[in-house]
Formats: sequence, C-alpha cells, structure tokens
Amino acid sequence: MARKARPNPGTIAWADLTVPQATKVRNFYAAVTGWKPAPVSMGSYNDYNMTDPETGKPAAGICHARGSNADLPLRQVPFLARHPDGFHAT
Repeated sequence: MARKARPNPGTIAWADLTVPQATKVRNFYAAVTGWKPAPVSMGSYNDYNMTDPETGKPAAGICHARGSNADLPLRQVPFLARHPDGFHAT
C-alpha cells in the first residue's frame, strides 16, 4: 500500500476560516473555487470541509463562530505540519 504524502514540517497543512455566517461563506467559496462542501457534524449544526472536486480531498475548513469557536477572531487559522515524531530543531 502506498503511503500518503505528508506536508513538510513547518508548512501549512490545513486552514480553517471561522465566521458567524458559515453557510453563506461556504456557498461563496464553492462558487468561486469550485470546492464542494462536505458537512462535519458539530452536534446541533454542521461545519464544512471544502473538498477539491478532482481529488475528493479536503482543501480547507469553514466553521461557524459557535461553541468552542465563538470567541475566535474572524480570520483564517492555519495549522502547521509537524514532524511525525514531534518537533525537531534543524
């Protein structure tokens, strides 16, 4: 079985955008980029993985500013890749 390619440590591996009106923002990005939304259940509502229609792989997340995200500032939150064994100085 082939191994999945991993992003290089220190590079942006994922980005979430947390906003009050996630459904409207989801629709905007779907129209502009062609990404397809995939709902992610958060209990009483859905956040969204935006997937690349050619690969079916998630490209980014769009989240409602609710629950644990309620107090986040309105901006993209990047997630950096790390070395599989932890952080290493080079």
